[in-house]
Amino acid sequence: MGERTALITAFSASILTYTLTGLATSLPLLFLSRVPSVFLHVMQGSQMVVTALSCSNDRAAALARLGFSYGVGMVMGPSLGGFVAGAYGEHAAAWLAALGSAVSLALVIYFVPEVPRPREEKGDSVLNIAKIGALLLIPRARNLLLLKTICGVPIGVLQSMFSLIAMEQFQLPPEQNGMVLSYIGGLSMLMQGVGISACTSRFADKTLLQFSCISLILSFYLMALLTTLQDFLLLQVPMVCSLTLINSILQASLTQAVPQEHTGTMLGLNMAVNSTIRSLAPTIGGMMMAAYGFSSIGALGVFCNIATLIIVRMLRISS
Repeated sequence: MGERTALITAFSASILTYTLTGLATSLPLLFLSRVPSVFLHVMQGSQMVVTALSCSNDRAAALARLGFSYGVGMVMGPSLGGFVAGAYGEHAAAWLAALGSAVSLALVIYFVPEVPRPREEKGDSVLNIAKIGALLLIPRARNLLLLKTICGVPIGVLQSMFSLIAMEQFQLPPEQNGMVLSYIGGLSMLMQGVGISACTSRFADKTLLQFSCISLILSFYLMALLTTLQDFLLLQVPMVCSLTLINSILQASLTQAVPQEHTGTMLGLNMAVNSTIRSLAPTIGGMMMAAYGFSSIGALGVFCNIATLIIVRMLRISS
């Protein structure tokens, strides 16, 4: 149906999700508010637009600039949400999120162009299993998705447990929790706005991936040992920069691993990996925190990134 329609659908679902959250007065209604989030594919739709309007040579930088715009939201959103939740309650924060989604919907309708679709994709079914299977048989694409999965698990667990870690490990109230998230968003925004272009223009993708894996191994190891909030904030610098670099390179490489007419499907698979990790991460993280404590997340990160480094060195991940 096209990228523009996908974004309109996503933001309409976002409005409905946050509206139901704002109306929720019981646990069943709170769970019901999550149902429309099945259509929350804003990042995927945005990536499809950027991919269609950029050439392969500067695609990593273009996707990084898209991430920069999300970084602005990551900086402003948590701080504003923490303030609103602390002053007016969680329901007010949900209503504010619904208003923001309505503004985003209006911007999409008025400013996002209708991207021409390749002739080969016209008439395809919504869920073409044969096409998806064929893409997974491409060695480079399969290797990149494997990397995405392994290196994404520890950060997915960390993100899903962040609020719990902030409250139990560092005793942070909602306002300060939001400020920490804004700090992390600012680091990500700086890396995506400046760092990605500077790194990818000077070094090969495989070299950058190996460097980032080594940085993450050390960062997660140190995270397993830290006890203070100051140490945690300092450790976010190498961790966020390395994760941002890996994600940007893998996203750009995935779109280059398949023909132009299949980039939408490949980006869908990429986001499916993210969604699967986000779905399983809270359960995994909760069990790990209950059984082994905060340091277990650091140990998981060390193990997964060692495996990622081995895969990067052994398998074909570049063209």
